[in-house]
Amino acid sequence: CVALSKEGHFMDCCYFSKLELFNALKHSGDCIDGSIEGDDELITVKLKFLPEDVQVLMFVVTSFGGDAFSRVRTATSNVRDNQGKLLYKFPLFVESEPQATARLMVRLHRASNGLDWQLTALGNAFRGRCFADLVPELQGCCRDIIPGIVPLPCPPNVVLRKGESVPLTEKAVNSRI
Repeated sequence: CVALSKEGHFMDCCYFSKLELFNALKHSGDCIDGSIEGDDELITVKLKFLPEDVQVLMFVVTSFGGDAFSRVRTATSNVRDNQGKLLYKFPLFVESEPQATARLMVRLHRASNGLDWQLTALGNAFRGRCFADLVPELQGCCRDIIPGIVPLPCPPNVVLRKGESVPLTEKAVNSRI
């Protein structure tokens, strides 16, 4: 789940290597073999705990290994309400995008009154192995709710090993490491 600000800037992400975010988002953990009965991985959202500057939450599934979803034609992603009722079911594989490795299922954004939230089913297919690969595309999917948004890449990170990263400051980027 990628969080964007009121200006559409990348704020942070809740995923297999960052299981909690803002005390409002919680990821159940990484399941790479499909061995869990039912939904393999879950992200639970408590809207009342989100900071006021969070405008949009983008719920994305990616193939970290880079395998196209055409290899898992029956895999789906489900969106449920707080009672567990199925709201949307998205197949990860899309005939028109056979090489897709990422899928944006839904966008949750604050309504203009700043209090209510609106859930929009999107289902966009992309190519990318992790959320950082998709930030500009995700920002582009917000043009209708954030006028004038300028898609920017995620801040640069040095990947240490799967899921671990250290943000680089501008000073570090311009110096020898």
